[in-house]
Amino acid sequence: MSRAMRVVCRGAKDESGQVATGLIICSVLALVAVTFWVMLPIGSAVNQKSATQNAADAAALAGAGTVIDHVVEDLATLPVGPFEPQTFSCGLGESEARRLATDNGSRVTSYCYDWRSDRATVDVASIAALSGGQHSKAKAVARTGVLWGACHFDDLPTSRPSPTPTPSSSASSSPSPSSSAPAEPVRLVCGGMTIDYDLQDGQLVLHDPQALRNMLKARLVE
Repeated sequence: MSRAMRVVCRGAKDESGQVATGLIICSVLALVAVTFWVMLPIGSAVNQKSATQNAADAAALAGAGTVIDHVVEDLATLPVGPFEPQTFSCGLGESEARRLATDNGSRVTSYCYDWRSDRATVDVASIAALSGGQHSKAKAVARTGVLWGACHFDDLPTSRPSPTPTPSSSASSSPSPSSSAPAEPVRLVCGGMTIDYDLQDGQLVLHDPQALRNMLKARLVE
């Protein structure tokens, strides 16, 4: 083979090698671009799902926290009879739950506090939509720590007429100091928790409101 022919062949080989290298580089760049294009929406969806769940958790805790703030006032005085909270309702704590959800980029789609099972249940959806138009959704449940529906009073007092002294006994006896002991507190038993009440003027009055507040704490259960 002549020298000129060898130079032509070497140039052809070099050119084909450069073309192959270029094709490999293009293939790698295309693969990276496709991967990025596919993974970006997935990553965005995962981040939004996490943020939405955080919003649901915050909303549920806020709802249960509002219930705790309300409990001491609601249970401060109760009638003598079977236990049933007077103002516990499904919407108790909802406004605060909505505020926390909004602060975390979501909106509340449903809320209810069930005092019998002590569950503040919140469903939320993200305010911002993903590229496909869908909104991330999440659910959370929080409790105050007491199953109010299982509470009952232990040994409720009953009304008993005071004995009326007879004329003979009142005339013959001299006044003596009262020997009656202070009334025992009436206990509201809720599972393993006991709340003491005092009987005053026919009403049950919470003995230590701060002690009740200290026993309650909002916590997530789902």
